[in-house]
Amino acid sequence: MTEKKSWTQKETELLRRLYEQGVSVHDIAEKLGRSYASVRSKAQRLGLHRRQEEAADTIQPLKPAEESLG
Repeated sequence: MTEKKSWTQKETELLRRLYEQGVSVHDIAEKLGRSYASVRSKAQRLGLHRRQEEAADTIQPLKPAEESLG
């Protein structure tokens, strides 16, 4: 079994900043040289959440269906 690598303060701060900016967990993991699971777990332990207003900005409202196509 591999030894767990402790998180440094710098890594934790970078994780917070990138996560709150909406950077994907995959990309954060790659940048930090850590696994996806490690980054996701640390984010959860830190209580990090994506900003709701940013997530809402990416959702497009449904448009009414056109009555006729011809």
